[in-house]
Amino acid sequence: MAYHRKRVGKVDDDRLKFEISTIFSREGIEMYMSSGVDKEEVKFSVPLLDMDINKMVIGCTWRHQQKIFLQVIFPIGKKYLVAPSAPRLKLVSSPELKALFPIEEFRLPPWLNGMCMAEYLPTLEEMLESQIGDAVSSIEVRRKFIVALAPLFGRPVEADPVCILQILRDFM
Repeated sequence: MAYHRKRVGKVDDDRLKFEISTIFSREGIEMYMSSGVDKEEVKFSVPLLDMDINKMVIGCTWRHQQKIFLQVIFPIGKKYLVAPSAPRLKLVSSPELKALFPIEEFRLPPWLNGMCMAEYLPTLEEMLESQIGDAVSSIEVRRKFIVALAPLFGRPVEADPVCILQILRDFM
């Protein structure tokens, strides 16, 4: 990580230097610089949400702390080319968390012209926090549904409340 931070720090790109200066104080940011024949780009991995998702899900069996990262890819423009105004953005998480909250379905807020990551991240985190809260609430509803099945089918009724929704979709 130190090697890539040093490489990224040497890039002569004002936009990139500005972005780094606005988010440098955030903990856990990883940087990676890739160089190809016709392009160079810097990738950031920015941890999102300062919340313990594991503790939000009652009875959680996840072994590792669940996190969501925003991958931000900034193309580095050559002096003779005009760099695009917006970076490429993508959410990344663990497979365990995807069972609770399918991040592929999350619609990222638009990156407005002239925006920087320091402006973008609070809006994104607010949206994510709200939707993750809704997903956790739906787990509790699923748990109640499973408990309600016990009188009909007898005990023990076993089901993973995170995955029960997918099972019900497949069954119907």
